[in-house]
Amino acid sequence: MPVISKVGRSSPGIRLILILMYALLLVGSATMIGPFLMMLAGSISSEADISDYRIVPKFLSNDTALLARYLNDKYYGELVTVKDLYRYELSRIDVRTGTVAEMVRALGLREKLADPVQRRLVAEYGEFLSRHIPVELYQAGFNLRGGLIGPVNQWYQECLKKRFSTITEMNRAYGEQTPYWAEVIAPLERIAFRDWSPVYHQRYRDYLEFKKTMPAWQRQPFEGARKWVEQLRLVSDGNIQKLNKILGTNHEDYYQIPLPLTAPDDPVLLGIWEDFVRRKWPLRLIQVNVDGLREYRSFIQERRKTIEKVNAAYKTRYAGFDDIPWPEGELFEGVRQSDFIDFLKGTQRESVKLSMKNVTLRTASAEFRKWLLTRHGGNLEGINAALGARFSVLEDILIPQPLWEWNEMVSARGHWRWEFVKANYFEVGSFILTKGRALINTVVFIAISIAVTLTVNPLCAYALSRFNLSYAYKVLLFLLATMAFPGEVTMIPNFLLLRDLGMLNTFYALILPGMASGFSIFLLKGFFDTLPKELYEAAQLDGAGELRMFYQITVPLCRPVFAYIALITFTGAYGAFLFALTVCQDPAMWTIMVWLYDLNTSAPEHIKVAALVLAMLPTLLVFVTCQRVIMRGIVLPQMQ
Repeated sequence: MPVISKVGRSSPGIRLILILMYALLLVGSATMIGPFLMMLAGSISSEADISDYRIVPKFLSNDTALLARYLNDKYYGELVTVKDLYRYELSRIDVRTGTVAEMVRALGLREKLADPVQRRLVAEYGEFLSRHIPVELYQAGFNLRGGLIGPVNQWYQECLKKRFSTITEMNRAYGEQTPYWAEVIAPLERIAFRDWSPVYHQRYRDYLEFKKTMPAWQRQPFEGARKWVEQLRLVSDGNIQKLNKILGTNHEDYYQIPLPLTAPDDPVLLGIWEDFVRRKWPLRLIQVNVDGLREYRSFIQERRKTIEKVNAAYKTRYAGFDDIPWPEGELFEGVRQSDFIDFLKGTQRESVKLSMKNVTLRTASAEFRKWLLTRHGGNLEGINAALGARFSVLEDILIPQPLWEWNEMVSARGHWRWEFVKANYFEVGSFILTKGRALINTVVFIAISIAVTLTVNPLCAYALSRFNLSYAYKVLLFLLATMAFPGEVTMIPNFLLLRDLGMLNTFYALILPGMASGFSIFLLKGFFDTLPKELYEAAQLDGAGELRMFYQITVPLCRPVFAYIALITFTGAYGAFLFALTVCQDPAMWTIMVWLYDLNTSAPEHIKVAALVLAMLPTLLVFVTCQRVIMRGIVLPQMQ
């Protein structure tokens, strides 16, 4: 029967009350929906826009915000790399302050993309970047998205899974002890670092082959423009006017001064460049001519004296000093690298030192120009004719990385927006699915908990309801008393008992302490007490036993409360964290919630929010789809 009858609702006063009630409900729902939408927006954001605080993230409708998201995920906050490739002093990758939007305007990316010449140059560069750039001149982008796996690592893991059937087989082949596929990450390269040199073990050799299969949008080429600008700023104390006086130039920006790839003719600039090459340029990206190689061999002969000592130091079998090659690739490591550094820096005055006139620096732009020459007749005129351009010298041709990435964004907006919407969820999902046995443990834990709860508690409540026990209410009082203490109070005694029984790190430890519930027994007994006694008397006259009456009379009539008990058991088992971590400290027995806690200790904010959204989805779906069952389980006993 409704609280307010149909006649009463016709009263103006009652109508006003109803309007006020509905208004309050709408306001209350708005206060709940607003934060929920903000949480959803945060779950698809990144470091670039997590502080923008929008219900609808800006990258879903704005191209510059989309580029900011792309740059953040690809370069993972490494502004030096972005500055190097864009030749622009980007202060930060941020949507809220509009730093990337300002960069797009300053570089004129929109206007350049409308130029047919620039579009042809971008197309040529895309071909070069995807198929022809040397493997040592680029490193992987999207390597660590949000501090987690990232697309490159995911594909790297899939590649290894195809090659090795199990993680154990991979560990045996590479001499490692990685416990899970999720912890296998691609080797981290630092090609811009001066002294960086990889260790050429089998895994890195296999990674280089994998690296060649990366799509163009994942590749971060190396230019070195930013390192050159830092050298110029150091020389001029950060004052461009002072540098103009030193060089006799009239530049307005440091990036207008190109990096010489060979020794410049200007003696002042040569001094700056020589210091830069000897102290800051990546050693692995230095090439020399025949005279430079001759100098290198002379230095080795002067240092090692005999070829036998060279072979002993380098673990080689050279017949003579003329067989010693220029150090590059796998040759550039260990003692050989140390000798090369001394040869380059000239640490001893009497020793042979590399002459700068014999040096050529390797950059992505230099390799791009070489590729264009081989593609278009071997001269600048052929390149200009093919592109419809008017380059006066080859050095004017630089890799159009900013324009290429901008074109990548605007030509496939829908694709990238969808990729960024699902990126965080995919990272969290991959983390859960590949970390140990989280999903299996959680499903088994929930299934056994529900089965045990729906067996032990109903039988106990049935006994208290069916039989006139003189101490029934004392038992109920005891069961209700257990509800007065929080779970943290019983956690330590439970842990000690399970430890003494040798059940830690097993499903027994997770399930046994929660088999019986005082609340469930109390609720079930109240439900059973409402059932007609005549049904049981008739069943007894037909010769039915207690178990048969329980399963054929009680259970069918009490399905709503059984469903309710199953739901609260599901939510309790699914959300179990502290006790589950206490009694199962072995990661092999961790459930989803424990792994999510482990994730939250290191993940950035947007990944944490995405983890929370994914974690709440099962309970939210259960609540939405089972509201009627829940209400019947609570209300029905009192209505009968």
